[in-house]
Amino acid sequence: MKKLLYLIPILLLFVACKTYYPSSTQSTNACYSCHGTGRIDCAMCQGTGLGSMCYNCQGAGRTYVEYIGSWQKCYSCGGKGYNKCYGCNGKGWIKCRKCNGKGTR
Repeated sequence: MKKLLYLIPILLLFVACKTYYPSSTQSTNACYSCHGTGRIDCAMCQGTGLGSMCYNCQGAGRTYVEYIGSWQKCYSCGGKGYNKCYGCNGKGWIKCRKCNGKGTR
């Protein structure tokens, strides 16, 4: 009986750590490039959506306006300091070309 009591926590841990695998039909039909999501991270911005540093504020997100005499939010980048990535238009992802964004082969 004592040996059985020692095995119960180990058995419960094994059952709790069981990994769920989808049915074989779902996994075989998934696109290999996007893994079934229909989206791929943008290669130009590595999925961040940020492009080059803003040329107007040099990444600070604000500029000094002399005729007002104070700092204002940069009009070029909207205060972010970076422009949108032109590869994905700031989304961070592009549609998978192999499955046309469907996620299946």
